[in-house]
Amino acid sequence: MDRAFGSRTVSIKDGLSLITITSQGIWDTPGAVSYFSGLFYESGINIEEFISCYTDTLLVLKHSDTRKAYEILSAIMG
Repeated sequence: MDRAFGSRTVSIKDGLSLITITSQGIWDTPGAVSYFSGLFYESGINIEEFISCYTDTLLVLKHSDTRKAYEILSAIMG
């Protein structure tokens, strides 16, 4: 759905979930992001948006993929 705000158009996408991964050292670990995004790819999960800042990694996924994503992350994080 698109909405106009003044001279700008903003798209709104429903049915999304946010997963926040808080970790120490992910910014110093080469390939960490590639590793878990590859696992999502292999499971057919698309990452709609990815944001990383210092200790937080934010993933926006389709709501229907959230449970599967949590299972994957739980398995690799113990």
